[in-house]
This record gives sequence, C-alpha cells and structure tokens, in this order.
Amino acid sequence: PPPDLAQVLDETPSDRFGVLDMGSTSFRVLVADVTRSGRITPVATEKRMLRLGAVVASHGEFPPESADAVVEAARELARVAQSAGVQRLFTVGTAALRDASNGRWLSERIGIALGQPVRVLDGEEEGRLAFAAFRRRVLMGRGIALGADLGGGSIQLCLGDENGPHWAKSFPIGVTRLHRELVEGDPMSAESIVDVRARVRETLERARHRSAEPQSCVQGGSVALGGGQLVL
Repeated sequence: PPPDLAQVLDETPSDRFGVLDMGSTSFRVLVADVTRSGRITPVATEKRMLRLGAVVASHGEFPPESADAVVEAARELARVAQSAGVQRLFTVGTAALRDASNGRWLSERIGIALGQPVRVLDGEEEGRLAFAAFRRRVLMGRGIALGADLGGGSIQLCLGDENGPHWAKSFPIGVTRLHRELVEGDPMSAESIVDVRARVRETLERARHRSAEPQSCVQGGSVALGGGQLVL
C-alpha cells in the first residue's frame, strides 16, 4: 500500500495487552493498546504495595498469612485488567518469588487463582528485558552502555549497545532487602549508611566485566531507602 496508508495501518491498535508484574516492592498491572509498529498506549494501571522483599529477607519464605494477601492482590489486579478489556494478560514474577524457598509454591497458587501460570524470570532474563526497555525509551548513542535496574529485591546490570544486550546479571542488593537487613531507624543513621555502601561495593565488585568498558549508563527503578536515596 502507499506509505501514508501503511502508516495508518501501523498506528491502528491491533491488540490490548496487559502485564501483571509481581515485584519485591509492589504488584503492578499495566493495560495498553499495542499497534503493529510497536507503539504502546497505556489504558489502565494500578498497583498494590506489598514489600515482599522485606518478608523474604526476614523469613526466607512466604508465611501462610502473607501468602493469602499476595494471592488476593494478584486477583484484584487481574480484575482491573479484565475490566479494561484486556485480550491477553502476561503474569511475571521477579526477585521475591525467585528467591523465597517456597516461591514456586506461591507462584503456583497465584497461577491457579488467575487461571494461568506465572512466569518467574531469572536474573539474567530480567536484566535483558530491562535493557530492552531502556533501548526503547532512552537515546543511548553509539558504543557500549550499562543499564542498571534497581528494584526492591535485586539490581539487574546489563551491558549492551543499539543492537541489544551482550551480558546481564542480577545481584541481591535491592532496596527493600538492604533496608530490612542493614537499616535501623528512619532517617538512616550514619552507621547504616556505611553498612549499606559497604554491602553494595562488596557485591558489585563481582559485577566487574573486564571485556567491555561502557561509555554511558542508564538507570531505572529509582526508589527511596529509609528516608534517603540509595545512589549506586
């Protein structure tokens, strides 16, 4: 068809998708219209603050009473997506469901409640997906870029360029996890700040990737920690 008609066809919404992202700090649902050219137009969004990273950091698992609340939160957000007319809902879990000793059990419970399985991302896949989002939303320029996605249970680091990611890895230094394990009081004490920085430096020392030197850095997932801002 003529270029102008092709553009019109590409911008016509083809599907209404939803994503239920079950993270360590919150559960969030996003419903959007997606065109064949890849344009995404948000239709509805809602979240529930659950702070599951703190639960896993304290217990190593999900106690039964918190598991019930998690399942109900997922149900509520799925209903939001259904009310918005979603044609297909993707359900994904990240660090909390990945790290808890009974994370698979809880993922299966959520899947039964929603009528579809939950896909729990491994750390590398989560990092690569974050980098794909950076590539779509941020002008990176030429050369190698470092993408850093800071969440409640972990941070994902990924090296890549305009062609895609080359290396990705997840590290257990999410904000909720660090707060539960190292911080006492709000605002953070000087001692807590020293402890957090030492843990971050020690963990990220293992992230050194000597085969490539990034020319730029893109950070996502900025979150508050104990009244202050965690800066990596």
